Amino acid sequence: MIELFIIKAKITFSANSLRTWPIDNGYKPLFDFGNDIKTSGIIKGKLEKGETSEVEIYFYTDEPFKTISNGTKFRFYEWPNLIGTGEINEIIGWSY
Repeated sequence: MIELFIIKAKITFSANSLRTWPIDNGYKPLFDFGNDIKTSGIIKGKLEKGETSEVEIYFYTDEPFKTISNGTKFRFYEWPNLIGTGEINEIIGWSY
C-alpha cells in the first residue's frame, strides 16, 4: 500500500482559468505554497469552474509541510496556467 500525506483545504476553481472541464477526483495539479515550495498532489473532490469547496489533497511527500501550517494560502496550476487557489484548513498527516 502507498502511504500518502493528507491535508484538508478550501479551494476555489478560478472562473478565469483556461481549464474548461471540471476538477474531478484524482486531479493532479502542481501546488505552489510560495517560497519556492512546489509539489504535485491529488485532489479528492469535484468542482465546477467558479466553485469553492473543502477537499482532501494527497501528497507523496511531507516535505512542504515542515515549514507551512494551517491557514497557509496556495495556488495550483497546470503549468503555466493558474487553475485555482486555496487555503490549508487542517494537516492530517500520513495515511497508512
